Amino acid sequence: MMFKRKLVYIILQCLFIQISISVLIISSNAYAETVKSDNKDHFDVVGFNKNKDTSSNEWSYTLDDGTYIRKFKSTDGYIEQISKATSPYNVVRAYNEKGDLVEKLTQFYSMKIKLEQYKNSKIIKLDDYSSFKVSIDDLRILIEQKFNIDIMNPKQIARLNRYILPRVNSPVYELQYYAKSSVDIVHCVLIDGVNGDILYQTERSNGSRQKELTIYDEYLQSIKK
Repeated sequence: MMFKRKLVYIILQCLFIQISISVLIISSNAYAETVKSDNKDHFDVVGFNKNKDTSSNEWSYTLDDGTYIRKFKSTDGYIEQISKATSPYNVVRAYNEKGDLVEKLTQFYSMKIKLEQYKNSKIIKLDDYSSFKVSIDDLRILIEQKFNIDIMNPKQIARLNRYILPRVNSPVYELQYYAKSSVDIVHCVLIDGVNGDILYQTERSNGSRQKELTIYDEYLQSIKK
């Protein structure tokens, strides 16, 4: 009787070990697949050629979390664009013909906030656009305090860009946000990118096709008066 019990115990132990090993193998394979799919240093050329739309020569799909990924062939390699409807951030990666990462651009709406250049998976050049002393977070706080608008919410923003003003070589932010009374109206604001001062404010009809001066030109006219 004791021998039978020991035999059953040994058999159960062996079964437990086999199950544990199987679970470990499955987990390891799943982890490997995850790491492989998250490897952004290399473009999956084989997968792209297999899944691309032959008419447009691109491959696009949406992940479960709403992330939209678009991949397409460029003149000297491949481009991957990653965006999400609920986020103001988007990423553009450029790869060479072999699928090696050569450049990564991070944007906030249409604003370039970081440009990384790569060689052999290592960063060889970085541009963080430091001429804008007012950071994105500074801008977020400023806009929220002055206009009660959240620039982290794309539904509230019609346009947000930044550039260097010609002639004076000064960095500015240009913000256009929807009026709370109607999305047919947008409020336009020009903000100094160095100290955060509000340089100019105006209001426009959203989607108007009539020829209008740029916010910058309106600003110039206003200071000449």
